[in-house]
Amino acid sequence: MFNINGWELAVIAILFILLFGPEKIPEVIVEVTRLIRQVRSLADGATADLRREIEHAASDARAARDVLGEAGSDVTRRLEEATRVPSIGQPGKKRETGRRAHAAAEMTDSAPTSTDADADADAISVDTANAPGTEGPTER
Repeated sequence: MFNINGWELAVIAILFILLFGPEKIPEVIVEVTRLIRQVRSLADGATADLRREIEHAASDARAARDVLGEAGSDVTRRLEEATRVPSIGQPGKKRETGRRAHAAAEMTDSAPTSTDADADADAISVDTANAPGTEGPTER
């Protein structure tokens, strides 16, 4: 970890004994190990807090991505529905409204029916039957 060889460790131990004396060495070792444990505990706590915050931010980003994806697909769907041209004669399509629909309805309402056409044909045959130069009504 610290890349210390054997001779360097021996020099550090000798200096340690000279500075603190043989009586205080156990107390100093206990204090140093306690300090190392506290630093490790603080580092582990900070790492856990950072990890938790990053995971929370990532889940928020995923939720925002999902909401934006749904909104985008909804906008796309509505745009496709708004620009879709209805085909004539397909089931499930809405009927036309406005001037075209009104004109088409008038044309359909004023179109002669088969009984109207038969009555017109009868009137024409009667008129030709009574025309000058013909002999009375002809029966069909």
